[in-house]
Amino acid sequence: MRNNHAVFHRTHVRAWLVAVALGCVSLSTLAGFVTPAPPAGMSGGTFTPSAPTALQGLLEKAPYARIPGPALAGAGETGAAVRLGGGAARVLAGRVVGGLVPAVGVALGVAWLAQNCFEQRNGQWVRTCGPGTDQAPEVPSPGQMFRVGGQIVGPWSDTRSGACQLASGAFNTFVRGLGYSEGNLSWESGLQCKSAWRASGGAWQYGTQSITTGTCATGWYVTTGGCVQSPSFTPVPVTPQEVEDGMANKPLPPVVPQGVPYPLDPSSPYIFNPDANNPPNAQPLRVPQGLPRPVPNTNPQQYQQPVTRYVPAPTVAEPTRLDAQPENVTGTSPTGITSPTTPPPSSTDGKEPDKFDLCKEHPDVLACQKVELDTPDGQIPKETRDVSFTPENVGGGGSCPADSFVHLTSTGQTLKAWDWTATCNYFLPIRAIVMTLAAFSALLIVLPGSGRPA
Repeated sequence: MRNNHAVFHRTHVRAWLVAVALGCVSLSTLAGFVTPAPPAGMSGGTFTPSAPTALQGLLEKAPYARIPGPALAGAGETGAAVRLGGGAARVLAGRVVGGLVPAVGVALGVAWLAQNCFEQRNGQWVRTCGPGTDQAPEVPSPGQMFRVGGQIVGPWSDTRSGACQLASGAFNTFVRGLGYSEGNLSWESGLQCKSAWRASGGAWQYGTQSITTGTCATGWYVTTGGCVQSPSFTPVPVTPQEVEDGMANKPLPPVVPQGVPYPLDPSSPYIFNPDANNPPNAQPLRVPQGLPRPVPNTNPQQYQQPVTRYVPAPTVAEPTRLDAQPENVTGTSPTGITSPTTPPPSSTDGKEPDKFDLCKEHPDVLACQKVELDTPDGQIPKETRDVSFTPENVGGGGSCPADSFVHLTSTGQTLKAWDWTATCNYFLPIRAIVMTLAAFSALLIVLPGSGRPA
């Protein structure tokens, strides 16, 4: 009895293990959501770069950084991007003022504050431009100055765009002296300002004004009159909190220091497999799961390859969540997809599968067979005949048969056996009724919906 119980137990345990194994295999092939580990530095709604990181996009509203993405089975490391939130500038300013930025990033933070009129002097933070200073921004020189030179000469600036802006008023005065109503300068690129002028109500005319360059010792200050060793403004003392408040809405620097936990954009913090747009958009990714297999009876030869399509499906709680969908990709290449690939724009975007082709998937079914019809050999004989016909008048004009007569040979008399004229005269009124009923019956046949209801 004990041995039977042991056999029974082993048998059921073996069956249970097989069932679990089969269940695991089937579950691994089912489509579903996967949530890979977030990229390095992304945690709890913040992004902390481990090295100075370049930002791209609209630095005032939606700065983002392209970074390595999570690793996927069969794909290795993927691409990703993170988008910083609106409070990132305040966080960076607070870290710089509080001395919490690693040493290698201090210079980036201090230069960013100085470009926005905040400096530390003798242990005291001061505002170097804006309310109370009566002075335009004066920032430490990068070693070069710019101003418009040519038909007009503008003030010096530390940037090309600033040189065009500062000279715009002088250019407007210049074109008015030539009889025009207005003019302005703008900078796009290079060492030229784009000039525009027009008469009152007329069309704009365009040209350029050259930008000349000058040098200014690094650490000196660029003013509209040139370089000065000491700033001409009157600094206004500010508290660290006032520095944070003043920097809260400023654009982030193009390169942000490492070691700072920058808050992420809560609406779309993470971008999987970003495209080349600015700002980027998430894209699906196909990952090969095996080699292509030839499709029988196809010409040209077709191949099918199993892949997994990962489609971004983020949620607030799981911003890196992906929808994993198994697919079969059909093509003519025997090598197929050898590495993770973004589907082309003409392909589906993951919301619906590829179109199903019955004959490509099952070329042997009867519906996909080519039917050969029997045709006679050679040319089919032809013959032309003339056929004539005479129409009959069935609408009227008929006549009665001739009367029937009987000849008596014994007496030699001829007697009328049947008077057809009287009979026809009797049926003439009935003929009109019959023709009317026949015409009405024909009309019922022709008219739609006049048949017997089903």
